[in-house]
Amino acid sequence: MPERWINKLTVFGTRKELSKFLKRNWKNQLRGRFWELQETMRTRFGCHFETESSPIESLEALSCRSMRITFVLEFENTTKRTKGLVKAKAGVIEQYQVRY
Repeated sequence: MPERWINKLTVFGTRKELSKFLKRNWKNQLRGRFWELQETMRTRFGCHFETESSPIESLEALSCRSMRITFVLEFENTTKRTKGLVKAKAGVIEQYQVRY
């Protein structure tokens, strides 16, 4: 049975960079499903989605392609009882994770 990862992604950038990023096909790279828009502002975009595996590697690759964008991902896997926070910018990942 596939795992269920519940994710909340917030993307930060200048108006120009964020607009350019959102026009690309970035959702396919994260391999998500059940996308739900949470917020859209000039310099910030947020959404919820689910994945069948950890989206951290995909987020790292996406941040390498979008050097001026900052990604913040909150994730939870109830099967593994894990919750975490990831910040990605220019391919550099900062990650905090707890088990409960």
